[in-house]
Amino acid sequence: MKFAPYNIDKNAFDELTNMCPLMTYKVCDKVQIPINLPRGLFDKVIEKVVVLGSGDSIYSVYMVNLLRNEKKDKAIDQNPLIIVNNKGNLTSGFIHHGNWEGKTIHPEDSFFEAIEKSGIEEYYPYVGIPNNDQGGFDDLKPDSHREAFWKSIRIINNNFER
Repeated sequence: MKFAPYNIDKNAFDELTNMCPLMTYKVCDKVQIPINLPRGLFDKVIEKVVVLGSGDSIYSVYMVNLLRNEKKDKAIDQNPLIIVNNKGNLTSGFIHHGNWEGKTIHPEDSFFEAIEKSGIEEYYPYVGIPNNDQGGFDDLKPDSHREAFWKSIRIINNNFER
């Protein structure tokens, strides 16, 4: 796994924390995320993303779990953006090449066919999106989102120990 630093604006982080209080998750449309994502990545992300926050007002960690549509591989792949707030100092970046259960799924061919033919991506059900639009940290299902969060924490810790 690889941590790729990506700067986040403090105002954007504050907006994100207002969207998703600590110790909760929120499912939202990708256009609602206050963070400017790289255009190529933004275009690959399916319409829904999962935001997860943990910690307290002094030290908190947020994850924006982007779900990339990898058409050539016929897969949906999780690509977390992790943001650490340490007393107002932000460290953030993407986690690439992760390895946790449920990180990559391969929907039936009908998933991609329906998207390409009708443009209904935002309405098509995706197995990786939680059934509830928001809830408590421990209630987040599928488990792959929490696993992405914990793996991201480990990656960041390893990067700062060096």
